[in-house]
Amino acid sequence: MMQVYWEKLGILGPVYRLLGAGLSNQDISKQLNVTDLMIDSCVAWLMVFLNYSNRPDLVVRAASSVAQGT
Repeated sequence: MMQVYWEKLGILGPVYRLLGAGLSNQDISKQLNVTDLMIDSCVAWLMVFLNYSNRPDLVVRAASSVAQGT
């Protein structure tokens, strides 16, 4: 299976977990010490990959996953 750019950077998991914790994109970028644009792009990719049309629905799914420990 081919890795996407975000997987190669190892950033998808941390971004997803921090989304589930309710952090804004700007807060996530500060915590991970990356640019706001990188986080914006990563969140957009997650939304497309997971088939969500808005950020709040993605956050709910991420929060549920974080609560379940997955």
